[in-house]
Amino acid sequence: MENLHEIHNLVLRRHKKADENLILNSWLRSARNHPEFSPMSNELYYKEYALRIQNYLENAECYVLCEFTDPDHIYGYIVFDSEKKLIHFIYIKFPFRKFGFAKKLLELVAPDYEATFFSKRNKHVFNPFKRGF
Repeated sequence: MENLHEIHNLVLRRHKKADENLILNSWLRSARNHPEFSPMSNELYYKEYALRIQNYLENAECYVLCEFTDPDHIYGYIVFDSEKKLIHFIYIKFPFRKFGFAKKLLELVAPDYEATFFSKRNKHVFNPFKRGF
């Protein structure tokens, strides 16, 4: 996969160390209400799940969707394992949702993944690779 892909006026680039606070914070806040973590105290959740996310960032691939003219203005990101064909997490900032960015990220990094389901907190949503999504 190339380092940059143009999406409208945006580019997809590999994440850098400076992006990790945003990634960690948004991922932790987004996943907090998932049923898997509801029995955990906030202290335990934020400590332990942060370690899991750090492990993903060290061992998986992470691409950031940002402005072409300002690569530090991040719209969202995707974390995935290309060998296992596994998407760990996709995040798009709230003001930029409903523009098809998550779907485009999937098309770019996972064009041949065969998805059985996608989980959004405790709800299953449509597979965007299926016809008619």
